[in-house]
Amino acid sequence: MRFALKCCAGFALGVCTPLAAFAAPPQPQEITRVETWVSPLWGYNTPKIAWDGRAWHAAGMRGKDTKSGEALVFRNAGDGWKETAALPGAYQPPTVAVDGTGRLIVAHTRVEAPVRLLRARTAENTGAMDELSPPPGMKNAYYIGMAVRGAELWLSWIDAPGNSLFFAHLDLLQGAWSGPTLLMAGQTQHKRKTAWVYPILYPARDGGLHFAASNAPDGGEGNTYNEVWYLHFPKGTVEPDLRERVADTPMGTLAFCTDLAEDDQGRPHLAFMYNTHVYGDPLPANAGPAGLWHAWRDAATHAWTTARLGESGIAGFTTAGEALRVFLAGNGAVLRRTWRATEREWTDPETVVPIGKAPSGPGFFDTLSASSGGPRAPGPAFISDGTLKENDKNLCITWAVLPDGTNKQPTETSHEP
Repeated sequence: MRFALKCCAGFALGVCTPLAAFAAPPQPQEITRVETWVSPLWGYNTPKIAWDGRAWHAAGMRGKDTKSGEALVFRNAGDGWKETAALPGAYQPPTVAVDGTGRLIVAHTRVEAPVRLLRARTAENTGAMDELSPPPGMKNAYYIGMAVRGAELWLSWIDAPGNSLFFAHLDLLQGAWSGPTLLMAGQTQHKRKTAWVYPILYPARDGGLHFAASNAPDGGEGNTYNEVWYLHFPKGTVEPDLRERVADTPMGTLAFCTDLAEDDQGRPHLAFMYNTHVYGDPLPANAGPAGLWHAWRDAATHAWTTARLGESGIAGFTTAGEALRVFLAGNGAVLRRTWRATEREWTDPETVVPIGKAPSGPGFFDTLSASSGGPRAPGPAFISDGTLKENDKNLCITWAVLPDGTNKQPTETSHEP
């Protein structure tokens, strides 16, 4: 049962006013261009970009098929992007994060094997890494989600052939795992199937963890998702105390979570594709319009409030500083909106990367978030990809937009980037 979204696809988003909040217009930086059977950012539910206080780290992928796949890691310390690791035997692109000592952590999946976890030997993060033990009892792992804060690492994955979703916690100081816990048993013998995939993990201000996942009721046959779920884990536990369905649609109509974040009041926010019809009966006339949607949870009432963010695409949150922002990628452009907590609404969209200014795409897309650990970054950052035909080769280009001042030493540390 395969849930891959393999192309560096573009999406439809409107083009709005120019961005005035940056000191200078942001300049997309090409990281690499490679031949690959899958998007270098496939699995953007888990961190693909990280900041260690001195340098940026980014994920990539190379290989014409699953047998030749290499998980790539890149580093930029102000002197351009350089490849620092090429890890053979990778099924999906890697996850990158930074622990409380400033050391890079890399995770990637392999075919019919446990997840591979590596940690840099020093905070210089120049490529030398040691392997960490996987969770106990893990036989294989696919579609992982990961978050790091200080000496804590959280990991979620589905197994094969059962397609059940598991969750575990690693104490990086002691090297001890808690769990794994079965979060949702898979059921893939008949439709409607149950397979929670692409988990998104986000460290919470209360010391616990926010968690989101999407259900795939038809698996690889239709490759649609129809439910978005939210869970919360209290500090020091691997059992959730909240389990809530935030959005659902009929099978054949998309409801798929693209990102999760927390605002400065501790409220979780979800961004998700919603009501996009792929096959089957059309939605009723009173259904909400298709596109990107946003939901946030009120701690007092426990109610979720939803509203449309924009046209179909990929949305990613960032919390650089205290402001919660969402970046919307698609149709050749990247837009930004800022959450107004008092009014409980978003500002009008602003253009960050205009049409024609990106090296390619934007396709798959990830923003710097607290999930990647590390010190507070000097501003928001994101990574994307797209396709290009060059000398009869179909290449994927990976590129990033970084804030000014990214080579300054950090003045404070925080689980918020």
